[in-house]
Amino acid sequence: MCRDDVEEALAQTRLRVLTRVAGYTMGTRYLAWLRRLARTNALDVAKTNRRCPLPGSTDERWSWLVDQSVVMPEELETDLHDRGSELRTLIAHLIPRLRDVVLMRAVGGSLDDMAAVLGIPMSTIKSRLHGARTALVELERDRGSAGEV
Repeated sequence: MCRDDVEEALAQTRLRVLTRVAGYTMGTRYLAWLRRLARTNALDVAKTNRRCPLPGSTDERWSWLVDQSVVMPEELETDLHDRGSELRTLIAHLIPRLRDVVLMRAVGGSLDDMAAVLGIPMSTIKSRLHGARTALVELERDRGSAGEV
């Protein structure tokens, strides 16, 4: 995002706060609510206002990131798809409490939001994320030596 996009996202966030303050539930975390509004606005502006090229986007290999009319290179798309499938398989083998935090984080959940939703302290969220990362590395290592999880 360039400066103009950031300013637009900030202005939209201010407006949404004013128009949606009635929808804010007392007793919930105000900063988490505000962060969610700001993040949503920033993503909306980034998607709709592609005014500014990404840094380093002069390299044609990455032009598909900036210009929607340019297609992602097939070999990169295949590699990303394969690695995504492998990662989904590994995540499926995690115990539920670790899998939950990984999936929540993957969809953009903040640590504050995750703690609020799960009803546990943020330190526990951090511990579970660390445990999940460690478990994923071990699963990948085991998979590499055994051929499959």
